[in-house]
Amino acid sequence: MTNKFEIDFLGNYSQSALIEELKRVQKIVGGRPITKVDIDKHSKAGWTTYFKKFGSFSKALLAAGLEPSRRVNTTNDELINSVVELWTLTLEKEGRRPFASDLKNISFHTVKIHFDEGLGAGKRF
Repeated sequence: MTNKFEIDFLGNYSQSALIEELKRVQKIVGGRPITKVDIDKHSKAGWTTYFKKFGSFSKALLAAGLEPSRRVNTTNDELINSVVELWTLTLEKEGRRPFASDLKNISFHTVKIHFDEGLGAGKRF
């Protein structure tokens, strides 16, 4: 009887090997952006390895041609467009204004930093 096993680490930790690993994990998680939790669960490299090789986890995802789970260095115009789109979709689909928890690709903290006025403790737009 032979025991079969799978190597659960990468033999090479070059940027190109890590990019291929991110693409493999993307196939596992499907159409949504990869998160650090996904890396912990499915990747043969830890997310800190991506951070060390690329400068940030988001930069590693971008290098692989993948969408980061959160936006970084977002301009005010991009934030406004995202909030308007979210507001419109939430109003059309659910008949209400959006909550901070409805934000998927932008943290409420990012929006608050950019547009501190008008976003009180209730965390509603």
